[in-house]
Amino acid sequence: KMKSYQLTPDEIVSALVKNNQVSPAGSVGMGNYMVLTPSNTMLDKIPDFLNIPLRQGVGPTVFIRDVATVEDATDVPVGYALINGKRSVYIPVTKSADASTMSVVNALKTKLPEMRALLPDNVQLSYEFDQSIYVSQAVHSLAFEGGLGALLTGLVVFLFLGDLRSSLIVILTIPVSILTAILLLQLTGQTINIMTLSGLSLAIGILVDQATVVIENIHQHQEMGKTKARAILDASQEVSFPLLLITLSILAVFAPAFLMSGVPRGMFIPLSLSVGFAIIASYTLSQTFVPVVANWWLKGHTHTAEHELSLLPDLSPARDAQQESFEEAHPKEIKGFERVKLAYLNTLDKLLRHRVLVGTVYGVVCATVIGVCFYFIGQDMMPKITHSKQFQVRLIAPEGLRIERTEERTKEVIKLIGQIVGPKNVAISSAFVGMTP
Repeated sequence: KMKSYQLTPDEIVSALVKNNQVSPAGSVGMGNYMVLTPSNTMLDKIPDFLNIPLRQGVGPTVFIRDVATVEDATDVPVGYALINGKRSVYIPVTKSADASTMSVVNALKTKLPEMRALLPDNVQLSYEFDQSIYVSQAVHSLAFEGGLGALLTGLVVFLFLGDLRSSLIVILTIPVSILTAILLLQLTGQTINIMTLSGLSLAIGILVDQATVVIENIHQHQEMGKTKARAILDASQEVSFPLLLITLSILAVFAPAFLMSGVPRGMFIPLSLSVGFAIIASYTLSQTFVPVVANWWLKGHTHTAEHELSLLPDLSPARDAQQESFEEAHPKEIKGFERVKLAYLNTLDKLLRHRVLVGTVYGVVCATVIGVCFYFIGQDMMPKITHSKQFQVRLIAPEGLRIERTEERTKEVIKLIGQIVGPKNVAISSAFVGMTP
């Protein structure tokens, strides 16, 4: 029919576009406002498309009904989604860069009942894939690691110092440091995500170091016979500068993240900020919170026997030698951590006699281990996740294969996975058949 009327497909498409669109026609002044007046030629009913003119002028007018039929149908599919092996309409929801994953997920779940109410009864709307689970798991992991770290640190401090109150002071620095870091992350526009939680988890093991050093040094100064207040002041001043150097050294490791660009910058900046804020908070608490609480909680105590005097930096070399000689001559009177200290000092004395050999062997061993590990560890964009509960399979069909045949092969793979791991162990299968979108 098109040939008989000397029409081309492009002319038909052009006529459909021109007679079925909304276009601006001008504006009208109404009072204090200027209102746009569009020209609306959108057709509401399918039969109206049959009356669209294709050719006007000399001769009879040619309409769509003269060369074609109009039906409410779909285009030839070139791809579709399979949810649990069934064709579905899959709508991915992607958050913006500055949005919180948990906020988006919660808002979406709140709107689901309203969205279901707007759909026909034969259309089912379900929330199938939730990536906020990983954030929730990371939060739980952070809480578990924080609690476990606090417990183990408290036990170690109590084991070596024998003071329950000192252990509690060290433990309290962990939640305070993490809360301070979260507050600073909020002020810098960061959110709670996998990278920030990973940074906080990484910092938990470092948070207790500075408080532990200060508490242990307070006990050492108390063993010198100082009053509690004086021991706290001298101990805090003595370790403040070394702890500052440690803090700056740790921060320097993460400083190159601010020189990155692109995807690496977006990944490592949140991690670096979370670690940096936690470490800064830990140092600040070790110089403020720990001394104040120690002055409230710790009890003053004095040494009762000579062997309880630890080897302190304040002691002269002669006093050090005298103390070592006493401990070696009275091994039965040495208890607790003093035994570990004495064994360490003996080993250290032996190694220092051959410092050149020890240093050379240490350097060679470290270089060998680093070289071997670097050679065999491999390189990748992201770390391999062995405990993940999901995996991805990409099927590449022969070129030119019909989409229906590709769908059949995809369903066979889904069925095979269910047979291998068991249908009850597969929560959801999500597949896209067609050209990669």
